[in-house]
Amino acid sequence: VYPHEAVGHYGKDIGRHAVGTGAYVVRTFLPGKSVVLVKNESYRERTYPAEGAHGDAEAGYLDDAGRRLPLNQMVVVAFDEDTQAGWNRFLKGRSDLLTMPPSVVPVAFDTVNKKLLPYLIEKNISLHMHPRLEIFFLAFNMKDPVFGHPGGEKGLAIRRAICLADDTTWEIQQLYRNTVIPVEGPVLDELPESDLTWKAPWVRQPNETIEEAQEAAREVLEEAGFTKESPVPALEIDVLDFPGTRQMHSEMAKHLKAIGIELKPNFVDWDTMRKRIAEGKTRMWRLSWEADYPTARSFLELFYAPGNPDPIGGSYSNPDYDELYE
Repeated sequence: VYPHEAVGHYGKDIGRHAVGTGAYVVRTFLPGKSVVLVKNESYRERTYPAEGAHGDAEAGYLDDAGRRLPLNQMVVVAFDEDTQAGWNRFLKGRSDLLTMPPSVVPVAFDTVNKKLLPYLIEKNISLHMHPRLEIFFLAFNMKDPVFGHPGGEKGLAIRRAICLADDTTWEIQQLYRNTVIPVEGPVLDELPESDLTWKAPWVRQPNETIEEAQEAAREVLEEAGFTKESPVPALEIDVLDFPGTRQMHSEMAKHLKAIGIELKPNFVDWDTMRKRIAEGKTRMWRLSWEADYPTARSFLELFYAPGNPDPIGGSYSNPDYDELYE
């Protein structure tokens, strides 16, 4: 919960300032490295829940029921640009909790039986699996003169062609190691508002090869008037400078080249990317968004133009959408 005075003061820059009413207070913050949180002595009176999901009691997750929150005096969160370094620190017992990065899944997780490999169990490491209400997506700067709102129907055709040619199947299998599933849009299947019959038309379909999807992308561009003599201008994308994201860009650039689009990378760190997004300097970038609450609104508000601040930074604007949202 953000105090309205803080939102009024910082405006669109509120995401870069830790002002809230949570259980912890930020002691130190080193962008891209670590954040140290300490107990908020003024935190309202709340207690650890006595009820949970099926199996929680048996697993000991409810043993602290009734104790006042927060339970910890301090929490230290480390950010690792090198996921292998974070994994090694966890194996050495220097961190208590780790979100398993996809790169270590093959050496840590039995994807068939959905359990940890024996050598980790022998180290008394336990696995907690739960679905996350989070989406990973490609963002467009809708103020871009080539493929944004100013680009009109041609800009729309470019966005559709990119989405058709981008091979998310490869990303799911090779980068995320099948720990994620494809989604049809921002309203996830787990949410009650989801329409399970709706299928996104401008992506590679389950029964299509990547070559067929690329052919469909080329047809979209041709119908919009793009040819070999008059191609789509070279495009740029901001890419976080990590091994996995570099690999993802390389694969995406290869597929876009197949439909006649040159994609140039701008490798940056996370803090630089945030600044560039806020300043409207990015053209394309990849993001993820996790729901604040288990409702469709947590995702649909991302595209609501009157909303302030713009959570994604893409400057999407559609009066028909805004009316439906309201």
